[in-house]
Amino acid sequence: RAREFEADRGGAEISCDPRALASALEKIHRYARGIPMEAAEAHPETAQMMIMNPLSAEGIKGLFSTHPATEERVARLLDRGTPFLELSRLAGLNMHDDDGKKAVLGGGSFCTALANIIARNGHSTHLWMRTQEQVDKCSKEGENSKYLPGYALEPSLMLSSDLAECLKQADIVVIAIPSQSFRTVVQAIAPVVPENALVVSTTKGLEGDGFTLMSEVLRQELPGKRIGVLSGPNFAKEIIQNHYTASVVASPFPEVCELVPKVFSSPTFRVYSNPDMFGVELGGALKNIYA
Repeated sequence: RAREFEADRGGAEISCDPRALASALEKIHRYARGIPMEAAEAHPETAQMMIMNPLSAEGIKGLFSTHPATEERVARLLDRGTPFLELSRLAGLNMHDDDGKKAVLGGGSFCTALANIIARNGHSTHLWMRTQEQVDKCSKEGENSKYLPGYALEPSLMLSSDLAECLKQADIVVIAIPSQSFRTVVQAIAPVVPENALVVSTTKGLEGDGFTLMSEVLRQELPGKRIGVLSGPNFAKEIIQNHYTASVVASPFPEVCELVPKVFSSPTFRVYSNPDMFGVELGGALKNIYA
């Protein structure tokens, strides 16, 4: 069957050896998050089908059959005519093996768009929302209808109202909380942020008392953490609609400037880096006043 598929694809080499199968099973397991490995191992034919033919509708459906909530989302995407190649990518077969969880905090339009693009890039992504009611509604509808109606959430994007669970083993934490609530949320996560996690604020604005920048709040409440800010002339709908747009991550920490663009950037969303964290942050906070 592999040879037949190679012929169909013009002789492209297809790997179906046991190591490739084991790798696919592991990625299915990672995608499922919480489903025992035995469940993934129960679908070797499906995994092998996906190895040989990433365009297989049956393979896609089979992979998602172990996760009913996600299966519903995929069914909706199939109904909308989403290309099978796209769906096979959503199945998690291109999950990054060498990185940890990405946690995005906030249930609004911009953080939803950012979480969606990170998940689309193949990273294990958890989006925290304030209430379980909001999580249940978004999970059922497959979209954030309150802030981004009509735009499907990535099936691999995990939603949660549990801060500790969302942050567990995260290597990048993105905080997209309104400035008036920013400090309260940062104080809440302080005890559970992983020691080596990078923390990035996307919040534009100043704290009313003392005109404190969000990066200064991070330094005060998360001392010793490697922090940065993400800012740019972006609208959530432009990002989620795959319009060409750009942003900049600024940080005095080289690892933040190096890793964040790799995680966020896509063919339509470019993230640049800059060491001038205060300058970028002030520009984002003051631009609307000047405009």
